[in-house]
Amino acid sequence: MLGRRLYEDGVDGILFKVAELPGNEFISIFNSDVLPERGVQGAHYRFRWDGQRIGRLFDFGANRDIDRNDIIVGPLAA
Repeated sequence: MLGRRLYEDGVDGILFKVAELPGNEFISIFNSDVLPERGVQGAHYRFRWDGQRIGRLFDFGANRDIDRNDIIVGPLAA
């Protein structure tokens, strides 16, 4: 609700912290005119939790599922 209100009030963006993720800062840009150049989306994944571990990832760029064992080698892959 706060973000929506700030957006509607014409604020260009906000820098904020999330209590659940200490030590991290997040930014939300509401007005792209304040950026020196256009942003570029990097790799984007969905991590699939099976109740015990992340067993699969979905790669949005390649539009495919990735099995954890295909990218993690060694004892952790089991």
